[in-house]
Amino acid sequence: MKLKNSAANVLRETWLIYKHTKLVKKVNHGRVRTHQRKFLLAIYDLRKVKMDQRKLMDNANTITDMAKVGYLSRVLVYLENKPVTSSSDMT
Repeated sequence: MKLKNSAANVLRETWLIYKHTKLVKKVNHGRVRTHQRKFLLAIYDLRKVKMDQRKLMDNANTITDMAKVGYLSRVLVYLENKPVTSSSDMT
């Protein structure tokens, strides 16, 4: 939800910059600068949200990998400790 809000803020500020520069007869530079500042803040916020999501996915992948390694190590320990019953099992 935060990603959608951040993206919507970027889009809104882009529209407001366009509206206050192209769709008016006389440009109000103070208002344009205000929306440019808000536009940059919205971009920074969007980048931060994306980075936080990437970190979260990396952490989830790390936990999954650790679970796989734990399972494989238990299998290896089991196979090492398993007694060999006959020589025909080795081929």
